[in-house]
Amino acid sequence: MLAASMCENLNWGLVFITDSALEDTGLPETFGTEPDSRQVDFMSNETATVLRVQHGSDGDVEVRLWVGEEDWGNQGEFEIGVTTISVPSGMIKVSDVLEQKFIQVKVDPGTYRLQMNGDSPSEPAVVDLVLSK
Repeated sequence: MLAASMCENLNWGLVFITDSALEDTGLPETFGTEPDSRQVDFMSNETATVLRVQHGSDGDVEVRLWVGEEDWGNQGEFEIGVTTISVPSGMIKVSDVLEQKFIQVKVDPGTYRLQMNGDSPSEPAVVDLVLSK
């Protein structure tokens, strides 16, 4: 089910996915690099994930949050990655780096599989985030 979506200029080109009660992501301040010296597309830990998307100077980014895979239908053409995320508060938050632009969705507390797909394999302008148990 499509639970929420936003289409915003995400100035820094980053989308944060966290438990809404989380105050500190615990993530490094810079992205690591691949063996070819290219920055990784996302980084995550148990309670937070940050995904590199199109920079705000290049236009808006559409982010769609799906809960459950049954209605998703493989929307994003490219799989960016898969991780897990813990949502102990039962409220997941998707936001820009400053948390000024965000969506929040109530889910059952627990740990979820988080699949990230986009219209491009790196720095996408359209992102599908799929949460499933």
